[in-house]
Amino acid sequence: KAYCKRLQYTSPMRLPLYTKLLNIKPEHYLAYNQRSSARSAIKDYQGAMDDAQKAKSLLDKFSEDVKTISQNFTEKILNSIITNDFS
Repeated sequence: KAYCKRLQYTSPMRLPLYTKLLNIKPEHYLAYNQRSSARSAIKDYQGAMDDAQKAKSLLDKFSEDVKTISQNFTEKILNSIITNDFS
Protein backbone atom coordinates (compact mmCIF):
# COMPACT_ATOMS: atom_id res chain seq x y z
CA LYS A 1 0.00 0.00 0.00
CA ALA A 2 2.83 2.44 0.84
CA TYR A 3 4.43 1.64 -2.52
CA CYS A 4 1.18 2.54 -4.32
CA LYS A 5 1.01 5.80 -2.37
CA ARG A 6 4.59 6.63 -3.44
CA LEU A 7 3.73 5.95 -7.07
CA GLN A 8 0.81 8.33 -6.76
CA TYR A 9 3.09 11.22 -5.72
CA THR A 10 5.76 10.49 -8.31
CA SER A 11 3.34 10.06 -11.20
CA PRO A 12 4.40 11.99 -14.32
CA MET A 13 0.83 13.29 -14.44
CA ARG A 14 1.70 15.40 -11.39
CA LEU A 15 4.54 17.28 -13.12
CA PRO A 16 2.35 20.31 -13.97
CA LEU A 17 1.06 20.37 -10.39
CA TYR A 18 4.60 20.45 -8.92
CA THR A 19 5.70 23.08 -11.44
CA LYS A 20 2.70 25.26 -10.57
CA LEU A 21 3.39 24.86 -6.86
CA LEU A 22 7.05 25.83 -7.39
CA ASN A 23 5.99 28.93 -9.33
CA ILE A 24 3.96 29.97 -6.29
CA LYS A 25 6.39 28.79 -3.60
CA PRO A 26 9.89 28.34 -5.08
CA GLU A 27 11.46 27.38 -1.74
CA HIS A 28 9.29 24.24 -1.36
CA TYR A 29 12.03 21.60 -1.28
CA LEU A 30 9.59 18.68 -1.09
CA ALA A 31 7.94 19.73 -4.36
CA TYR A 32 11.36 19.72 -6.03
CA ASN A 33 11.98 16.27 -4.60
CA GLN A 34 8.66 14.90 -5.86
CA ARG A 35 9.06 16.55 -9.26
CA SER A 36 12.51 14.99 -9.50
CA SER A 37 10.99 11.54 -9.02
CA ALA A 38 8.25 12.25 -11.55
CA ARG A 39 10.81 13.47 -14.10
CA SER A 40 12.88 10.37 -13.55
CA ALA A 41 9.80 8.24 -14.28
CA ILE A 42 9.59 9.80 -17.76
CA LYS A 43 13.36 9.42 -18.24
CA ASP A 44 14.04 13.18 -18.01
CA TYR A 45 17.19 12.42 -16.06
CA GLN A 46 18.77 15.86 -16.42
CA GLY A 47 15.60 17.56 -15.15
CA ALA A 48 15.38 15.00 -12.34
CA MET A 49 18.99 15.68 -11.36
CA ASP A 50 18.47 19.46 -11.45
CA ASP A 51 15.39 19.19 -9.23
CA ALA A 52 17.11 16.79 -6.82
CA GLN A 53 20.06 19.18 -6.45
CA LYS A 54 17.72 22.13 -5.88
CA ALA A 55 15.78 20.13 -3.27
CA LYS A 56 19.01 19.26 -1.47
CA SER A 57 20.26 22.85 -1.44
CA LEU A 58 16.91 24.10 -0.08
CA LEU A 59 16.85 21.35 2.54
CA ASP A 60 20.42 22.19 3.59
CA LYS A 61 19.43 25.86 3.96
CA PHE A 62 16.32 24.89 5.91
CA SER A 63 18.42 22.68 8.20
CA GLU A 64 20.87 25.52 8.84
CA ASP A 65 17.98 27.91 9.63
CA VAL A 66 16.51 25.41 12.10
CA LYS A 67 19.93 24.88 13.66
CA THR A 68 20.39 28.65 14.10
CA ILE A 69 16.93 29.03 15.66
CA SER A 70 17.64 26.12 17.98
CA GLN A 71 21.00 27.56 19.03
CA ASN A 72 19.45 30.97 19.69
CA PHE A 73 16.68 29.40 21.76
CA THR A 74 19.16 27.32 23.75
CA GLU A 75 21.30 30.37 24.39
CA LYS A 76 18.26 32.34 25.58
CA ILE A 77 17.25 29.53 27.97
CA LEU A 78 20.80 29.25 29.34
CA ASN A 79 20.99 33.01 29.87
CA SER A 80 17.64 32.89 31.68
CA ILE A 81 18.93 30.14 33.97
CA ILE A 82 22.15 32.04 34.68
CA THR A 83 20.40 35.33 35.42
CA ASN A 84 17.26 33.82 37.00
CA ASP A 85 15.20 35.93 34.56
CA PHE A 86 12.48 33.81 33.00
CA SER A 87 10.38 36.61 31.54
